[in-house]
Amino acid sequence: MLYTEHFVIEGIRFAAFAFVCGCLLQPRFKRRNTILIAVGFLVGILGIQAGLLIAGHDETLVLTLLPFTAYIPAIVGVHVLSRSGFPQSVSVWSFGVLISFLLLFFQKLLGTAFVHTTVAVLLAAVAFSGVVFFFLRRPYRAYVLENQSGWLLMSFPVVMLFLLFSYCANMVTNPMFLLLIFLTALSVIVTIIWALTSAASLRRMKENERTVMIQLESQRREYEDLRRKIEQGRRYRHDMRHHFRVLAGLFDEAKSVEGLQYLSTLNGQLTELEQETCCENATVNAVLRSYIARAREENCQVTVKAEVPQNCPVDEIDLCVILANGMENSINACRSNVQETDKWIRVSVLTHENGNLSVKIENPFDQPVIFGQDGLPKSQLGEQHGIGLKSVEVAVKKYDGILQCEENDGVFSLRAVLFKLTDVRHGKKEIV
Repeated sequence: MLYTEHFVIEGIRFAAFAFVCGCLLQPRFKRRNTILIAVGFLVGILGIQAGLLIAGHDETLVLTLLPFTAYIPAIVGVHVLSRSGFPQSVSVWSFGVLISFLLLFFQKLLGTAFVHTTVAVLLAAVAFSGVVFFFLRRPYRAYVLENQSGWLLMSFPVVMLFLLFSYCANMVTNPMFLLLIFLTALSVIVTIIWALTSAASLRRMKENERTVMIQLESQRREYEDLRRKIEQGRRYRHDMRHHFRVLAGLFDEAKSVEGLQYLSTLNGQLTELEQETCCENATVNAVLRSYIARAREENCQVTVKAEVPQNCPVDEIDLCVILANGMENSINACRSNVQETDKWIRVSVLTHENGNLSVKIENPFDQPVIFGQDGLPKSQLGEQHGIGLKSVEVAVKKYDGILQCEENDGVFSLRAVLFKLTDVRHGKKEIV
């Protein structure tokens, strides 16, 4: 009966080992072929055990030979099925063996006095396997795909623990020492999970930053094109005035009252176009006018106070990125607001005497805003949205600036302070 229980526990340990290897394995073949090959290896391993028992070998010998008749064939199977390199495959089965040893020392800690040892080991195996499946599987596979080097450092502690546990498995009987080894194994597992999860989080951050930089570069090109068109429009209006003067002289000589009135009307419209300015800076002015027009199409009342000189103390493209993304989010928020009285936007862009710039964009919001750990509101449209505010964050960080988003009494506000580049280089910042 005792040997039967040992066989069951060894079977649980091996099943946990195989499950962990299957979770971490990056398969080489298609799903169906991978399953067939894995089942083939498992059937072969079970056949070896059954053959040894049927041949009349002592059960103690069968248990002793398990590392050679079960684990080594399974390790060969891992290398056959894995599309990763040799070090990555070693780390897979080493971690599986680590889980198996963890269960072994857990079993030893329970001792023979515990009646339901098999049940306890089974529950522990399910718990450890669940931790690997839910917390380690995805970050580990992502790490395998992203990294082709550094695996010696990654695998070394696991392999060393594997060797240590192999030595201590049948040599140690002291409960305190068993507890220390068990806690050591647990700490290694937790550390590996934490390291891989942190690496996955860092990788996602880099991907988001890469996406933001691509968007920023695209917006920069758009604003450069817009600036060129503005300059072309200025030159065109300037040249048109000369043409109008010439034509006015010709009409005056021809005594054509209708022609003079028509030219006067066109000249007045050109003057009105030039007077529709929000600030002195042409590029910023064009961006503000563009988004003001879009807001008015959504029946939004827009109030703008902009004091940006032609020689902007910061890169005007970065300022345009902040304004464009901030106002676009405000327009989207106003579009979703039901009440007409909740369709308004207030924009303030001020250049201070010390050369710093402050931006403030406000709009009503009839839904609760959920903020993330970075202080930015989480998008309710899915994971791919919310890049606009990331672009704003990148632009603000370029000037070692301050970005703050908050909601008070149903009004969402975005505030940003950009420090003059010379102050940033010399470490001088004056909060405005």
